[in-house]
Amino acid sequence: ADIEGAAAAAPAAAASPAQTTAQRVRAVGQLGPGRGTLVISLAPPKSGKLTEGAPLSVEARGAHLSFPAAIRENLDSKRLPLRLPIDVTDGAMGPAEVDLSYYWCGHEEGAACRPERVKLVVELDTTGDAPGGEAHLTHVAAGT
Repeated sequence: ADIEGAAAAAPAAAASPAQTTAQRVRAVGQLGPGRGTLVISLAPPKSGKLTEGAPLSVEARGAHLSFPAAIRENLDSKRLPLRLPIDVTDGAMGPAEVDLSYYWCGHEEGAACRPERVKLVVELDTTGDAPGGEAHLTHVAAGT
């Protein structure tokens, strides 16, 4: 897998129109006031696999929602799904905006790796009475 080639291609990918269009998704689960968790599963397209050791980042924001920490690490499948802490203010309506960036490669030996950069608008159920909770979403990379 050519991670260096994928990293070199990253600036061009960031400028593509697909990167500016947000995808709307709905997270499954319920969050109440206080500290909860947004659980994010990542999946490659059918034609590929996630690139172990490649850069991975997740940043999020939202009205009446705070995300105390972004995730910036190298992809390790043993640490998936990702668990992003989220603080929900009582009465928060969402949605959250989540920026994902990771790499996937083709299945064949020596196949090219491609960056996946996407902005998600995540609809959250924040009507829980109990504090905390979890909401889960899955993102499948757009393959070619």
